[in-house]
Amino acid sequence: MIVSRSRAFLAAVVLALATQASPVLAQSTGPKILRPGAQTAPADRPRQGDGIQVDRLDAPGRVAAGLLTEDNGGLPANLWSGSDRDVVATLFQRMPDHYRSAAARELARQLLLSAGDIAPGRLDDNALLAIRMTRLLHLGDAQSAVALAEAAGGGATAPEVAEPLTEALFVLGETERACDTAQGQIRLGGRGYWQKATVFCDLLAGRDSDADLTRSLLSETGQKDPLFDTLADALQSDRPATIDATPDMQAIHVAMLIAAKSATLRKRDQLPPHLAVQVAAAPRMDTDDRIAAGTIAIRDAGMSPAIIMLLFDGKTGPAGQPFRDPVVVAMGATSDAVRAEALNDLWNKSAKVEDRHVAAAYAEGFLSKLQAESGVTFMAPAALRMSLLNGDRSRARDWMAALRRNAAAGEGEAVAEQTRAQPLVQVAGLTSVDDRTLDLWLAGKTGSAADRQHALTVLMLLDALGTPAGSRIWQSALGTAADGSAPSDPGLWRQLVMATGGGRLGEAVQAALALIGADGPAGLDPVAISTIVGSLRRLGLEDAARRLAVETVIAQGG
Repeated sequence: MIVSRSRAFLAAVVLALATQASPVLAQSTGPKILRPGAQTAPADRPRQGDGIQVDRLDAPGRVAAGLLTEDNGGLPANLWSGSDRDVVATLFQRMPDHYRSAAARELARQLLLSAGDIAPGRLDDNALLAIRMTRLLHLGDAQSAVALAEAAGGGATAPEVAEPLTEALFVLGETERACDTAQGQIRLGGRGYWQKATVFCDLLAGRDSDADLTRSLLSETGQKDPLFDTLADALQSDRPATIDATPDMQAIHVAMLIAAKSATLRKRDQLPPHLAVQVAAAPRMDTDDRIAAGTIAIRDAGMSPAIIMLLFDGKTGPAGQPFRDPVVVAMGATSDAVRAEALNDLWNKSAKVEDRHVAAAYAEGFLSKLQAESGVTFMAPAALRMSLLNGDRSRARDWMAALRRNAAAGEGEAVAEQTRAQPLVQVAGLTSVDDRTLDLWLAGKTGSAADRQHALTVLMLLDALGTPAGSRIWQSALGTAADGSAPSDPGLWRQLVMATGGGRLGEAVQAALALIGADGPAGLDPVAISTIVGSLRRLGLEDAARRLAVETVIAQGG
């Protein structure tokens, strides 16, 4: 009976995660195998998340194409008004491939999917569309990369558009479509990548002699791809092969790896995040490989942890640490108190490796079923922060109220925890700015360089959000020197300021995302992060601005 209740709770948690999942929850179930007699199961369709509804729009031309408008969560149609196309292209290239920050990742996706025309420039429409598709693919949103190509007219004759489209199809396990696209490019005289894709497709279809011929033509070009050659050999001969993941792997390599039954993967931590999604969602891959890849995909591509939690199968183990053990305990818990202890442990372990947002992602489904009531309120500090990282302001308020009740009752460290949480809840907008509580918080600081940096960051973020602290608080801060941390890229900072002042929304978002970088806002100096937050707020993106501010405060220990 206890086991049945535990499994029922786990099913409810996974369902909650699935309904709140990002677009990369289940984009792939591995490639469809084309060998004669093989079973071909359709790839799962991903869910759209975070309040953005993706629909197909009428094709307005390749450069203006998009899946989002202001009506369904996109940016305004004039987001590129006044922007130079070549500057826009350069800024797209400066944006990172992936983001640990959920707020930055969602803002990037919103930008890349929004419909809006850009003035002509040296870069043609196909090249600019290809850049957007590639950026979406690397974000972990292969489905939207394909949909964007379709919204732009559906044709893929331009090689620069066809290649990211084919890569996205391989990620999604839509191998037949990928092979059709590759064949079309070969008919148009395509070489290199298209010949490799054709070899893969021929091997899957049992056309070994055709694959051999194309491989001989490839070898004559002098282009070397040892990884491709090893995988092609493994596919053709079923001989065991060991593959080392590399940061420059492509989706075609991973599709071949998944299809080759005798190939195994090493150095999994080197997988690019969007390919980690591909591995994590592939039933043909080894379970530990999928869990290790899932850790990367959750952290850097926003994949829902639901698949990985099911792969844990209620067992502890080395793969997926430091998150696995507390998650397994939470999944098997038969009481809210035990589950709360496990979630508290999950949060504490994540803080040590600076992956708090990963802990929040794992905890999301549990927190949706857990009430901030007597018996579990000891986890209020952790639950407050995880709820904010998950964007659940309502539950964050409930946990803050529980923390206040504990402090009023004089329970344990609740008073100190309540004081420590004050800057966070004020930056989050859960309470109004209160100089008295800020003063108490500042009084408890040790005076270390990190404390000084954190205090200045909080005060400048409050300024940027339009809710500044009082002059007395600032007077105290003025007497404390900053720690002299390295400033952010001055060119990007200038571009952000100039684009914001000129009302060039798209450019400003690009510059902000480039400044935030792959590792998130925590390492930015107070001037840079407050400028980013203030710019986004002034351009009408207040929700994104506040989420970034909250992430920054939590990442710095607030």
